[in-house]
Amino acid sequence: MKVGDLVKYISSDSRWDDEYNVALGVVLEPEIQDFHGRKDGSVLVFWNSAGRRAVVARRNLEVVHASR
Repeated sequence: MKVGDLVKYISSDSRWDDEYNVALGVVLEPEIQDFHGRKDGSVLVFWNSAGRRAVVARRNLEVVHASR
């Protein structure tokens, strides 16, 4: 996963999650550090339809279209 990749959210049980209520997002930061400086697999995503950013676990994202 890298900056500019188009991703969609997949919940841990492979169902749609109403909390996100968006279809597609763009990766802004592929690896976010936590407050202790550890990289825990979180990704900063801009959700297009909601117009907001969110930190999401990498395991819950699927790349739809990779950026070049």
